[in-house]
Amino acid sequence: MYIQNQLAQSLVSILESSEQISLEIYQSTEGKFQAGAATELELLMAEVDWKNRIPQTMEARKNADTAMIAFKKLAGIPLTETVNLTETRESLPPLPDPQSLEHSLSMRPDYHALVLSRELVDIEKKAALGAFMPKLTGGFSYALGGMGNGRSLTRGYDFSLLNLDLTLTVPLFTGGYRLSKVQEARLEQEKAELSLTRKRDSIESEFLEIRLRLNEAAERVKTAELTESMAQRAVTLSRNAYANGLVTQLSVNQAIDNLSQASLGYRNAIYEYLVACYDWELATGMVK
Repeated sequence: MYIQNQLAQSLVSILESSEQISLEIYQSTEGKFQAGAATELELLMAEVDWKNRIPQTMEARKNADTAMIAFKKLAGIPLTETVNLTETRESLPPLPDPQSLEHSLSMRPDYHALVLSRELVDIEKKAALGAFMPKLTGGFSYALGGMGNGRSLTRGYDFSLLNLDLTLTVPLFTGGYRLSKVQEARLEQEKAELSLTRKRDSIESEFLEIRLRLNEAAERVKTAELTESMAQRAVTLSRNAYANGLVTQLSVNQAIDNLSQASLGYRNAIYEYLVACYDWELATGMVK
């Protein structure tokens, strides 16, 4: 949610920058028109381009405000309180090191819960099989008592009691109840084992999918960063060329649009990479 808000605010900054550039182009064209160096059509096209970007920026601000409201609700922050996202990322975290499946499974609480569930089912099956075994119980008791303290006129007496008993219970026939309990425990054992196998396969597939996303996102970040740099250079060249009358307003507008798309693509690539990193930490049990 935090980096989603950062992405939304980045989009606002990108569109605000594009709007500002369009405004500067319009003001430059207006000066040329007054000096007789630009036609009325060029002035109108520059004005239309600038004003068309205003609602786009307003829409981005609204989306950013909506995302911030959701973020405040999640964090338990009053909606009237101002929140500034101060985290900066001068560099992205490196690609996480691959981890063995067995180590990651031992760190996953959901997988561990299934392992414990299977162990409970194993205990239930052993208990069901134990119903076929004879049962031997034993008891031992010893009592010692006395009466009189040697001063009484009556004669006192002492007594002791020792008791030992053994009971052997041999199950003979219970109408198939014990067999049904064993069969039920065996079925539950197979279900638990199947659930454990499915969970293991699911986690392994999750590892492979996230790893592919990580590698792809890392490459996209590199490509998008280079594209944004080239788009920024193209805007600078097109503005200089337009000021000297070498290109048309359409070329400048196209360069501005390309820069906006490249900047948004770069921020989105960073977002996707960070999300994949967080998913990897969760999948490997690094985040509980």
